[in-house]
Amino acid sequence: MFTLFAIFIIVSALLVIGLVLIQESKGGGLSSQFDDFKNHFGVQQTATLLEKSTWVMVGVIVLLCVICVLVLP
Repeated sequence: MFTLFAIFIIVSALLVIGLVLIQESKGGGLSSQFDDFKNHFGVQQTATLLEKSTWVMVGVIVLLCVICVLVLP
């Protein structure tokens, strides 16, 4: 059971890394590759969506870590 939660934590961490890389930074980031998505939803809404998604995924990682601690024998 612990292994299953550990795999979920690793997958969630990789998703957070991807979300952070997509977000636009001061230098432009990788978000310039998603211009069509920005044009559809607007720049501000895209940034808000990506930021909220990042926080949700971080919350999922914290929750999974707490569950892992409780599952340990």
